Parts: sequence; structure tokens; C-alpha cells
Amino acid sequence: MYLLVYFRRKKSIATQPLSRKGVFIRSNHFYGERSMNKKSALKFINVVIAILILSQIATGLSGELIGKEAFEVLHKGGAFILFTGVIIHVILNWGWVKSAFSSKG
Repeated sequence: MYLLVYFRRKKSIATQPLSRKGVFIRSNHFYGERSMNKKSALKFINVVIAILILSQIATGLSGELIGKEAFEVLHKGGAFILFTGVIIHVILNWGWVKSAFSSKG
């Protein structure tokens, strides 16, 4: 049986039989790749959402100063992209949403 092992010397994750060289992380599951991709995606989408929220606030407060055409492009277009980003954020965090709102008892 192969186990996912972290080698301190090499600082990499590899599948090897459990030995004295490494520390057991998780068995029969490639824990590193999928988890890191999801974390990276969440970090990126969170930054995008934060920038879009600030953009929505700025364009909402200065709507008359920037003109109607610029407002429609920046504010309404930004709202659509923000909505899409929030949907992606919820999809990436769906496991947490299920555990937070599931009734056990």
C-alpha cells in the first residue's frame, strides 16, 4: 500500500511506501495537487472580488462625475463580473456551505 509522504529533506510531496524518511499525511489520496489548486483559485478569486467591490463603491459614489456611458460600462459591467466571481467563490467553497447549513441531529 502506497501512502502520501512528505520528505523533509526534499521538501516535496510524493507517493512512497511509509518509511522512516517521511511523515504520513494521508493514505490512498493525492491530497496535495487538488487542494493547492483550489486554494490558489480561491486566493485569486478573493482578490478579484475585493477589487470589484471597491470598484463598485467608487463608481457608485462618483456616478455623476464620470458620465453616463462610463458609469454603465464600469458599474454595470463590474456588477456582472462581481456576480460571476461570487458564484465561482461559492462553488469553490461548496463543501463549507454544505457543512455549515446541514442539520445534524
